[in-house]
Amino acid sequence: MQKRLISLAPGLAISIFIALIAKFGGQYVPMVGATLLSLLLGAVAGNTFMNGATCAPGLKFVEKHVLEASIVLSGFGLQAVHLKTMGNEILWLLVIMVFSTFVLSWALGKVFKSSKRFSYLLGAGSAICGSSAIAATAPIVEASEEETGLALGIVNALGLIGLVGLPLVAHLVDFSTLQSATLIGGTLQSLGHVVASAHTLGDEVGHWAVIVKMGRILFMVPLLLILFFLKRRGDSASKAKFPMFIALFVGVIIISQVQFLPEAATESMAGIGKWLLIIAMGAIGAKIRITQLLKISKKGILQGVSLFALQIGIALALIAAFMSN
Repeated sequence: MQKRLISLAPGLAISIFIALIAKFGGQYVPMVGATLLSLLLGAVAGNTFMNGATCAPGLKFVEKHVLEASIVLSGFGLQAVHLKTMGNEILWLLVIMVFSTFVLSWALGKVFKSSKRFSYLLGAGSAICGSSAIAATAPIVEASEEETGLALGIVNALGLIGLVGLPLVAHLVDFSTLQSATLIGGTLQSLGHVVASAHTLGDEVGHWAVIVKMGRILFMVPLLLILFFLKRRGDSASKAKFPMFIALFVGVIIISQVQFLPEAATESMAGIGKWLLIIAMGAIGAKIRITQLLKISKKGILQGVSLFALQIGIALALIAAFMSN
């Protein structure tokens, strides 16, 4: 056990150190955020001064176990009551928007000749909740660090564009409060981007956009299960073992619904989950190799931009057609 801890220590230490810098630095660049900043800092460290052999065991541990723990704990921040609050009309629109985005990512992957793994990552991140969905999807589809890093970078960059652009679009098409909230909450990837973007149109739009976004995040469970069975169909059953973190994630969500724990406790657990995700992003970034990333970046960026444009177009059409102004 002592030898194991010693071998893990360097990788664990550098991951935590990167996360601390990213958390502090993220306060000064809120548009980037601590999660993406941790990934970028990790990539810089991994391609410059970091000793790969010394840190490898700890980075591998963080990338798998700490990442999975972060996803499980994030379940404490989800409440199924958001689905009821939205009403059936918005709920069905979200079902169509979420799964059409994922299918479109797969189809565009065929067009741009991207790997299925990258298309699944991009689809999950765009359809559900950005970094968290990509992080949860990566171990299921066995994505490489380069594929994971590129998907994270593209989704977050497009989110920044959408943060500024979507309120303008909602204003130009003269959407109502609820329509604007559905557009922003139903398409922007990051919860932070949703909050910042929607509140430029007023507090009421911001309130409803967050509810729509939280409802959308709850689709992560069925999407992860779909991905698992898709992966299992492609591999032998012995290779595609059911990821236990999904079962734990579902269990945590159930605990949150029955209010078994005090609200302060669930909020604290969700907060720890966010910290662990930042730590895990540092480890993933440290294992990215720039030369491999450059090979897939151009077509990956084109796929991401095309997906985001189609996602917004579908959302506009559905909202205009099925939601009263």
